[in-house]
Amino acid sequence: MLLLRSLLAPALGFCVVVQLIAALCSRRPLRSPPRPRGDGPVLCRPLLRAAFQVAGATSERPHVGRRLERRLKRGLLRAAAVAFIRPADRRPVTRFPDGSPLRNARAILVVRQDDRLGNLLLLVPFLRALRSVARRARIEVVVGERFARVLEGQDLADAFIVERKRWLIRNPWAYPRFLRAVRRRRWDVAFDLGNPDTHSFSNALLTAVSGARVRVGFEHPRTRRVINAPVRLPRTEIHYSRVFLALLSALGENPHPEEMRLAPEGLLAPATAPPGPVHPIVVHVGGRGEKRWPAECFARVIVELPAAWRERVLVIGGPADGVPLAFVAGAVPDVKAVQLRCLTDLAERLQNARAYVGCDAGPLHLAAALGIPCVSLFLTSHPLRYAPLGTQHVTLLLGAGSRAWSARSRFEPLDGTAATRRTTRLQWDMRFAAQLAAVKPIMRAIPEGAAADEEVAAVLCAIKEILEAPGKGKEPAV
Repeated sequence: MLLLRSLLAPALGFCVVVQLIAALCSRRPLRSPPRPRGDGPVLCRPLLRAAFQVAGATSERPHVGRRLERRLKRGLLRAAAVAFIRPADRRPVTRFPDGSPLRNARAILVVRQDDRLGNLLLLVPFLRALRSVARRARIEVVVGERFARVLEGQDLADAFIVERKRWLIRNPWAYPRFLRAVRRRRWDVAFDLGNPDTHSFSNALLTAVSGARVRVGFEHPRTRRVINAPVRLPRTEIHYSRVFLALLSALGENPHPEEMRLAPEGLLAPATAPPGPVHPIVVHVGGRGEKRWPAECFARVIVELPAAWRERVLVIGGPADGVPLAFVAGAVPDVKAVQLRCLTDLAERLQNARAYVGCDAGPLHLAAALGIPCVSLFLTSHPLRYAPLGTQHVTLLLGAGSRAWSARSRFEPLDGTAATRRTTRLQWDMRFAAQLAAVKPIMRAIPEGAAADEEVAAVLCAIKEILEAPGKGKEPAV
């Protein structure tokens, strides 16, 4: 067993590099090899060059790279399950005769190594509920390094284990050290918080490495060797800020669903002075790929706002949003436009905002978590899973993809994988599930084929409703 662990650790480190290469092969055209960084190892540079050459040989047949990637991951998960999970803890758990394992747990690990801001913010209700039912346990969370700070200072966990994924890719031999950080405690319960509709190899791998006695996650064919307490998928659409509470319900706990709220003090730098107007209207022109609304439409919305409101508009964008930000600033010269550099900059611009307008992106979820009424624009994303919840928010469905998702009331995995047929899975309270599914975002679908003028008019109407209607002003964060 010790020999297997010693051989598996370098293989897991190398798998980080292989996973990146396979992703490049299957999802986008291969570019030239990245220029080696000065802090990168000398021996790793020829390895990366050779790996990119192998990736280039298979880039014309992406299905080959994807198939090889899946086989490698499947083998590594099997090896990790054998090496790190005790034989007595590999058997499926269908019930807990002594009551919920969370009540007497001393150490709980939550795995969600994600570098996307919105996905991390969706964990807030689960972490608060977990803290309320496991009061005596030490809770630690595995997160990505990019936005780990957003959860710190919120009294959500006792510690955070940060996975520096990019650094580990350049230094794969340091991966065993990271695995030792995950295994340094005798975990009683580990949660794999991968989305119900997808499978995360990294989450499953770290859950197996933890060696926890009870390993909880949504059932999936690829994690059956890792998760010994699988929870069946929901049969109805539940918002992703509440769906992870089903894992607690399967363990015998039905906590009160809390809202996704953050305290702004934990995000701001010390002695930060509020910049700009007292209550600006924040417009975020960024977005990922097809989720982004055209910059021309944002500019038209700002131009058609009343003069008293237009003076209070603040246009923001991230480091990758320079082109749409420059377009809006050029089309509306009297508006203030700011390109944000980090999370602190974003929190500073949002702390006194009265309304937020933007597409499905991380800043939208952060604004909603800070209690700012939002006009969210959905083009391709699933609004029933990701749109802000609450009567103070309005979600406009501007794309055919989002309109199609909103018409479906039953849960359907995005990647097409069916639930496993194994009967050894935990059941959760159906009444509690109905309570979670009852809360839906306020959505308004723009008719298919509508012109840009109609979309702009709908956004203006939503902004007016938020700013003028009583009871929809900014709510204090809790």
